[in-house]
Amino acid sequence: MCTFPIGGRCAVTICIAAISNWTDGKTEEIVTASDHMVTTGDHTADNVIRKIEPIHAHWHAMFATDGDISSADYILDGVRAILREKPALRVEDVMSTFVSVYKRYLKDEIENSVLAPLDMTLAQFRRNGLKQLAEKQFTPILNRVNATSTGCEFLVCGFERDGHPCIFTMSEIGKIRRRDRLGFWAIGSGQATVMSSLFFHQYSRLLGPLPAIYHLCEAKFMPGTADGVGKCPTSLTSLTVRFDRDKTAIVPELHGPACLSRVAS
Repeated sequence: MCTFPIGGRCAVTICIAAISNWTDGKTEEIVTASDHMVTTGDHTADNVIRKIEPIHAHWHAMFATDGDISSADYILDGVRAILREKPALRVEDVMSTFVSVYKRYLKDEIENSVLAPLDMTLAQFRRNGLKQLAEKQFTPILNRVNATSTGCEFLVCGFERDGHPCIFTMSEIGKIRRRDRLGFWAIGSGQATVMSSLFFHQYSRLLGPLPAIYHLCEAKFMPGTADGVGKCPTSLTSLTVRFDRDKTAIVPELHGPACLSRVAS
């Protein structure tokens, strides 16, 4: 991972992933960029946390939250525990694991934070809540149950068992969307500006890694004029996959600063 200080510029929360292609025609890479800002509601600090985490040998995940990072930790730890011992995966396996852990988080959060005073499980509340509680009491509790979310977006990227690069997102309400056909995506409060920059410059997954890094940094720095937070550095990480000579076996090379050293120096 390489860090680029912004100097006097300001930035907002942003995570970006983009697919690029080496000129040898045998290597595809996913380049990611993110800031280190964390907000806890009353406080904001820069250069505090990493927003990209490995969840499997071939997969990484980034996150953007509304302030509480505990939900991100819960989901990333849960996904990692399920996937880490598995061999090369299909993207569907990774997506279904995120959805499964998301549902478990919601259940635990609702039962611990909303239903604990009633000593009810979520299943009991949905089955018997209206019968056991007056409608006047039941309705506001149901509204709180339905409003519960992770408050966290995820941007997940990696390589399938055949070496195909994949990008997908999971929203704070658990909605999964594939993003790899486009070849890039962003999450966080600076998403609109970053996506506009990448579309304006006609970002293509056929670009090599160094042009990809340039465009991601350019897009990442653009949100600096938005209302928001202090000075944030940018982390860059690359995930690379190479094929053997018969183009059937995957040889993963998932690394940080190696291919970025020419830009960082």
